[in-house]
Formats: sequence, C-alpha cells, structure tokens
Amino acid sequence: MDMTIFPVIKAKYKVTQILGLRKDYTALSAVNIIERERGEYILNVYESESLSRRYAAIYAELLHCPEFIEFFLLDNALIAVFKATIGKPIDDVFCKGANPPPAAKGEAAWQTRLHYAEALMHLALTISDFPLEISCAALLSENLYVDNNTLQVRYAVSPLAAADKREFSYLLGDQMFKILLPAVSAPKQLNEFLKKFYSEEPDSITKLYSEWRGLLPETIKAYNEFFAKTLPARGIAVIKNTLKRERRKK
Repeated sequence: MDMTIFPVIKAKYKVTQILGLRKDYTALSAVNIIERERGEYILNVYESESLSRRYAAIYAELLHCPEFIEFFLLDNALIAVFKATIGKPIDDVFCKGANPPPAAKGEAAWQTRLHYAEALMHLALTISDFPLEISCAALLSENLYVDNNTLQVRYAVSPLAAADKREFSYLLGDQMFKILLPAVSAPKQLNEFLKKFYSEEPDSITKLYSEWRGLLPETIKAYNEFFAKTLPARGIAVIKNTLKRERRKK
C-alpha cells in the first residue's frame, strides 16, 4: 500500500508516521480525524494475500484487549488498528548497568526492579490468552513502554519467525532478566526462578506467575538482609556467592 496515495485510510485514519517497514508488512502511526479528541493509533498493514488471510483469522480470535479497535480489508491489504501507547521504551528505562528511576519516593533500586518485574509478570498473564502471534510480538523490546510506573504495550504486531509458547517464555525471560539485572548479589532463589523461562518445555505463565508471587516475600527478605549488611560484609557475601557458583560449574 502506497502511503503517498492513501494518506487517509478508511476516510478516518490519517497516517502521521511510518513506524516500521518490512516485506509485506508496515506499522503506521495515525490519528482519527473524525473523533473530537484525536488520540494516536497503531495501524498494522499486512499486504500479501497469505499474510492477510493468516492475520484475519488471528485478529478474529483476539478478545478482551482494550487497545484493539478493529480490523478490515482495504485494497487486498488487511489493516488492524490499536490504540497507541505512551511512555518511554523499556530499553531507555532499564539501560544496561544503570538503575531505573524509582517507582516510589525513597525506593531502593532493587525494590523498583521488583516492582516492574511484577508489572511485567502481570502483563504477561493478561496477554497469555491472546493469539501467540500477538502476545509474542507484545513482549518485544520495541513494543514495551514504561508509563505511570507500569508497563504498556505498543501493538506493532509484525510477523515473527516463531510464535509459540516456548518463544513467549523466552521473550518474557529476556525482559525479566533486563528488569531484574540478576547478579551475584541477587538472592539465589531469584536466579533459580529466572532459569525456568528458558526450559525446553516451559511452564505455563499461570504457573510461573503463581511461583513468582510465592517467591516475592522470600526474595524481599533476602534483599533486605543483604543490604542491611555493612559494605565490607556485602563484598564478602558477593565473593562467597561467586565462588559457590564457580564450584557448581565444574
């Protein structure tokens, strides 16, 4: 679909920006020129016949997604419309080696990370009933945004090479690692939990979320005890943990 020829789609969606472009797929930003309050929208354009047919069936199964507006055919292309999200990309907030801004005043970095890890696990639970082509795309870094101390999804649903339960678990694990930044100072039980996302046959998100909630009190206690130590004592604890891990590798 040539956006120079069709700047307004379905007589109401005015294209404002091309967000992504690949073979037979385009992600667009648009505004609704009919509505009084012109919020932004994401338009997913599937141009080939095979993609149009495939994603028409996928969107027909998408239920209980507040951001989803509609899908329709236009000039043999399938277009799926979602409300756009706002905020900062997750990679801008959880920069490698840097602590994120506290979610609450006076909050320690580890508390902020647990806060957003909980938000991510809850989000994953919410979208787990979506078709996997949509839920997997939602967990891509380019589609996760931080706003108002929680996580939002930008539904730019590009076709993925893999979209199954294993890929969903892998993507979720990658984002959990990014948020929690597990290191030698992290509680052992937290590091062990994170490994479960990369199992050959991962547990369901319902089970993982239940385990995560059960793990939180113990994890918080372990962090409190670690940071209650003096700086030298923390250093000794880190060295001991490092040595234990090296022994387990042998």
